[in-house]
Amino acid sequence: MNELIDDKNITLYNELKEIFNITFEISQNDWASSFSQNKNLIIYYNPEKVTSADITHELLHCWIRKFETFFGSHLSLLFSSSENYKIKKIFSYKLVEHIGNCCDHIKMLPKFLELGYKPEQFLYDSNVNKCSIEEINILKKQFKKFFDYNSQAIDFYIGKFFAFQADHINFNYDICKQEFFKLDKELYTILENFWIKWTAYDITKYDIFENNYHDIASTFYDDMINWCSNKKIK
Repeated sequence: MNELIDDKNITLYNELKEIFNITFEISQNDWASSFSQNKNLIIYYNPEKVTSADITHELLHCWIRKFETFFGSHLSLLFSSSENYKIKKIFSYKLVEHIGNCCDHIKMLPKFLELGYKPEQFLYDSNVNKCSIEEINILKKQFKKFFDYNSQAIDFYIGKFFAFQADHINFNYDICKQEFFKLDKELYTILENFWIKWTAYDITKYDIFENNYHDIASTFYDDMINWCSNKKIK
């Protein structure tokens, strides 16, 4: 582990150790991952594959929790406990996890760069374009047929929206945004409003009355309920 806790992340690591019980477990995956609960953080890593940047990425997921921000977990609880069958059809576990990750990443990136890492080190697929013309064409064919909406296509639409919004590499997604907006203006606007509110939210100033993320999540959930209400979703 000595080569993975280095001069770039040692201060962050020591700072978090004051608050969390951090342990490391060897994994066979090609990437690092983590699991946190209460004040415990487990980082899974493959010593032959991961780098200091990968470990720092996982530490930064925990760093957000330092500010009493558990946005991904809150979204997961909100959508998984929904009794609305349309919401359950659209928002798969993987989709909600993906949204939570994208929301974390946009808050983590400035700190990651501040520590001296390069943008392309932030994610293992940093240099991959998150939305292609081919994917858009497939989505347009499957999203809606006559009056029936395809739940998997909606899931894909939402997932892709957050993927290209959270992308930190300088890909041009103008065409993707235009096509997504034309495909469903109301849904796009709901997602965009949610993203604007979240990016503006200051995680360092959490206050249950004056500045909290619960309202952002609840508005998003309510907006999605309203969007689904008059639609036939299969």
